[in-house]
Amino acid sequence: MKTAAILKDGMVLQRNRKNRIWGTCDAGENITIEFLDKKYPAEIEDGKWYVELDKAVVGGPYEMVISSDKDGEHLIKDILVGEVWFAGGQSNMELELKNSDNGVNVSENADHEWIRYYNVPKYAKVDEKLSELENNSEWKCAKGVECGDMSAVAFYFARKLYEELHVPIGIIDCYWGGTSATCWVPRERLLNVSEVSGYVKEWDDIISSKDQEQYEKEVRDFNEQFNSWIEKEAKLREEKPDITWDEIMDSIGNCPWEQPKGSGSPFRPFGLYESMVKRVVPYGIKGFIYYQAEEDRDRADYYAKLNQAVIDQWREDFSDGEDSKLPFIITQLPMFIEKGQEDVKTFAKLREQQSYVFRNNDNIGMAVLIDCGEYDNVHPTDKETPGKRLALQALGRVYGKIEHFDNMQVEKVNFFGDTAILEFKNTYGEIMVRYTDNKILTGKYEDSEVPAKIIPPEKILGFELSGDGKNYYPACASVFGVKLKLSSDKVDHPVAVRYGFMDYGV
Repeated sequence: MKTAAILKDGMVLQRNRKNRIWGTCDAGENITIEFLDKKYPAEIEDGKWYVELDKAVVGGPYEMVISSDKDGEHLIKDILVGEVWFAGGQSNMELELKNSDNGVNVSENADHEWIRYYNVPKYAKVDEKLSELENNSEWKCAKGVECGDMSAVAFYFARKLYEELHVPIGIIDCYWGGTSATCWVPRERLLNVSEVSGYVKEWDDIISSKDQEQYEKEVRDFNEQFNSWIEKEAKLREEKPDITWDEIMDSIGNCPWEQPKGSGSPFRPFGLYESMVKRVVPYGIKGFIYYQAEEDRDRADYYAKLNQAVIDQWREDFSDGEDSKLPFIITQLPMFIEKGQEDVKTFAKLREQQSYVFRNNDNIGMAVLIDCGEYDNVHPTDKETPGKRLALQALGRVYGKIEHFDNMQVEKVNFFGDTAILEFKNTYGEIMVRYTDNKILTGKYEDSEVPAKIIPPEKILGFELSGDGKNYYPACASVFGVKLKLSSDKVDHPVAVRYGFMDYGV
């Protein structure tokens, strides 16, 4: 008899829902679970067993005894009952607390016995090595320097929730840097997105034509070339801190990316869904926080379909049968551009696609980060801001703890002659401007916030008008209550308006 790897000492169970406890066993084995003074006989089918626990309220620490008539008793200790969230995505969710702004100091001083996290083992296929990694996996407390390996975004999200809810918080960390959304859903779900069917076939053809020995040799060769290139790049940046990406490539050649394709690649379609997500399904959770899209820049025109596929699949996997639309909070991409590169508005398109998903789904939140990001760094080290904004979405949308949490949105647009009138909702009073005098916003609220009506129209930046829906020009913005009047001397009869549509800028 074995239990699922995530079911270990120190785990946090989701309050007020039926939590499933599960594992594998031999045919004919009888398994019983004892928890909170009640015994549950396991259902067994095809070598798998499971028990559905009654709903529990906040509390702990508790113990659970799993008994088998063949293998004896297995004790799980120090169990808490509280709120559990699944943190998924790629490198910006993966970035560890110790590598974020002030993260070493924060982790050294962290003393959160009731904030626990489980790092799903990062491994790209299901084999014996994965079982070994799972056996060594554990739930950890956010206490002391050891919690520096926790996702920084998830840490600040969990800390804010704990400060407001005062209940145990559990985080399931499940991410891998550089991964597309295509990695995180099963084949059948992915093939429903017609735009990537050719991409899936390409991977299938490569995997079927390459044996394991050849693939492993390609990986070794790649690692040698890549590590050598990274060393040369670091030396160039040390010698010339202002060097551009184009200048780097002119000097040492293109970065030898991407990794070889093969059966063990973490970047293959639906691979990490099998080796990571499914391994913790159907653990009881409250909802999801998700930071991903950077790797799908080439799919910006249809990214909403991929984002939707992840949302639909994960909700289906983790639903307890009572709630089929678990809360899902998207981290909208911040600003980003590489040094010396043209602003082709790819990140702007991805943000637009994320916003589309947010507006067209029930129980979806979105943490807006347009005022965040770092020049020439796709991994901004300020992770407290996104973590807190994700938490504010949860506290307002899911827990009803705060009223003013939703993002200001355009409610109506009317065009009159040479002007556009925008009406907004979720302004919570008058419209404010975080005024920076043409400097890049920081996201840390260090800049002065003033009523928009006292700023000259030409100083309210980011709005553009178009007379044909294709060519856009900067617009002046005058504020009247919760309305904005836009005009541009280059557009006589506007038909479209946009705001902040850039990869990186003021």
